[in-house]
Amino acid sequence: MTDDVMPRGTSYRIVPLKDKSYGVEVLSPHRGAWVMDSFQRESDAEAWIKSQLEKTAEAHPV
Repeated sequence: MTDDVMPRGTSYRIVPLKDKSYGVEVLSPHRGAWVMDSFQRESDAEAWIKSQLEKTAEAHPV
């Protein structure tokens, strides 16, 4: 799912996980909510969010 382009209005929130890694809670207006949970560092999760926002902006220009 990481290669999918998310629709506008999708929100992201970094969440710490029990194993001391990080997940990103994704809330999509069309797909519901789920957690991407494969980030060892918070900065990796932040970079993934930035990438998703850029892909969305490119795919759905205002």
